[in-house]
Amino acid sequence: MLKRFVTYIYQYDRGQRGSNTGFVKTDIRDAGCRMEIQLRGLERFQGKALIYLIVDDQRAIGIPAGELIINQGAGRINLAYARNHLGNSGYSVDQICAVLLRYNGGKLLLSCWTDNIPEGLPLGKFDVFGEDIPDSATDETNDSSPVTENDASQSSDET
Repeated sequence: MLKRFVTYIYQYDRGQRGSNTGFVKTDIRDAGCRMEIQLRGLERFQGKALIYLIVDDQRAIGIPAGELIINQGAGRINLAYARNHLGNSGYSVDQICAVLLRYNGGKLLLSCWTDNIPEGLPLGKFDVFGEDIPDSATDETNDSSPVTENDASQSSDET
């Protein structure tokens, strides 16, 4: 199986979609999955964004995927998952319906992978995997944890 696609990231304010702030480039193969997340134009914000991979399992569940460092309103991170497993969550890459990022005290960025987005997600309402959610993991190996690489360096074309 080989699947490549790009989805765009939008800011959300009180459930309403706003401006485009970047993209998620995804490459899924039998051996694993790689995702590149790029952000820009976040009003010169400097700090961290928490990344959640959202699956719809009769409710929206956010699987923590790391932190993206934002410098001067821009940032980039690469995520990789072996064998398409999302850590020890028991979920696979094929079950992702969105990538959600929270930054700056709760501001919300969302990249939707499907047309069927769980209710409440544009408002940031979801359960976080591992926080009072039963662990349905079937794979206990540690080699499926994400490999991340942050790049928050400012490119020369930004002002």
